[in-house]
Amino acid sequence: TVGDRLVAFLASIPEEGDIEVSVFVSDDGESWTETDTTTFDGISYGAGFEEYEGQLIVVASTDPEEGGDAGRDSVELFTTTDGESWEQVDVAGIDDGGLVFGTAVFDGRLYAAGPTDGGGGAVWVTDGLGERWREVHQVDGPDEIAGLLALPGGLVALGSTGEGEDMEPAVWRSDDGTVWDEAPLDGAEPGFWLAGAV
Repeated sequence: TVGDRLVAFLASIPEEGDIEVSVFVSDDGESWTETDTTTFDGISYGAGFEEYEGQLIVVASTDPEEGGDAGRDSVELFTTTDGESWEQVDVAGIDDGGLVFGTAVFDGRLYAAGPTDGGGGAVWVTDGLGERWREVHQVDGPDEIAGLLALPGGLVALGSTGEGEDMEPAVWRSDDGTVWDEAPLDGAEPGFWLAGAV
């Protein structure tokens, strides 16, 4: 949402060519209007959708191996105040070649998380509207971070440790967004990883 307006994204994945993404807006949740934007065509993942500082911020990632446009950056950020007109923000500080799989707003700041290029994962934070990011947490491969969740008392990064038969779901927790510790997961089944939670 942005203000009282709902914004929806619909991706079409053709057998050939790039992914096409349509954007719809609604003021009541019943009647929807398709916008004419092509801003998101060729993007593989709509990783994060956050209402922040009076705007809807979309952090997206593109992986050519997953049908994305090889001409796009691996991480891109867009803002809108109405869901129809979009502005792209130049992103600096997120690992070049990495991907963002999740975002969260905590303590008045925007965070992003995902796998880094070459393995591992990271959590980044921006003090503005996404122009410049800095890394606040990092794990080395084969461990990976694949999601992010904001709770009243802190942030939780979701992912996995190990690989193959030794891979297990993993959670890293922070009370302040700066200091992170791996939290135990009692009863977690090996061979799985965490990507999201509500």
